[in-house]
Amino acid sequence: MKRFSLAFVLVLLVSAPALAQTLAVEVAPPAASSGPIEIVPQQPVAAPIAVAPPAPSSAPIVAAPQRDESDELAGYSGLMLWGEQMNLSGSELTFRNPEIQAVTGLVLDAEWAGQAALREQALGGIGVAVGMRGFEYLRGPELRLMFGGGEMDGAYVPTTMEGIDVALESAFTFRLEAAVGLQIPLGPVVPYVLARAAVGAVWLDVGVRDARLGELGTETLDMTTLELGIEAGMGFRLCEGFEMGIAFRGSFLGNESLGGVLTLGFDGSTID
Repeated sequence: MKRFSLAFVLVLLVSAPALAQTLAVEVAPPAASSGPIEIVPQQPVAAPIAVAPPAPSSAPIVAAPQRDESDELAGYSGLMLWGEQMNLSGSELTFRNPEIQAVTGLVLDAEWAGQAALREQALGGIGVAVGMRGFEYLRGPELRLMFGGGEMDGAYVPTTMEGIDVALESAFTFRLEAAVGLQIPLGPVVPYVLARAAVGAVWLDVGVRDARLGELGTETLDMTTLELGIEAGMGFRLCEGFEMGIAFRGSFLGNESLGGVLTLGFDGSTID
């Protein structure tokens, strides 16, 4: 065994140079460059820019709606219930072409005792109105057609014709009226004041009585009325486009009158 180990060591010693030559690797030097070596500087990489998200708004901003010029004006129509006390004594009442010949040419003037019944004549009726509202504060112009009448005292009063007595029994009136003014919208309450002018006619039924023959029948007399005055009141907007109003009316030039009116109106305005 010792001999075998000794022989193995000798073999390794003999073969070591050969193994050294076999493992030797020749490395060729790098070829020389024909030109200078260019050094390219490296571009710095830009850092990314952080974009902050927009801060949330507490409430969305809503653009104000554009106001159309056509919205500034609104048509109006209405129904009216009116009543007033009117002075009709300013005109002379003349029987021009009566059916009762006995009173032809009879004049009931300021000297006639029965004129007192015409000074405070109560009249009332209905009316219709059309017009416009504009720019919140303009009320009108407004055109009104008004109809009505009233009963009179019916007491017979002597006239300038001997033996002829007459009595005012009833009155019927038609009136064309124009009004324009201002209003102040206070939410659903709308105070207003109007200037008004009116022209109309009144037809009076007059009973005729003869001292000897008794009652002869009824004649109709007509008279023209002119009025200049004001109307001041309050409108109440109950819902969109519907208004109820109550007002005081008065005429101070022409045929004087005092009274009131209740209106139901329809327009394009709304409750604020």
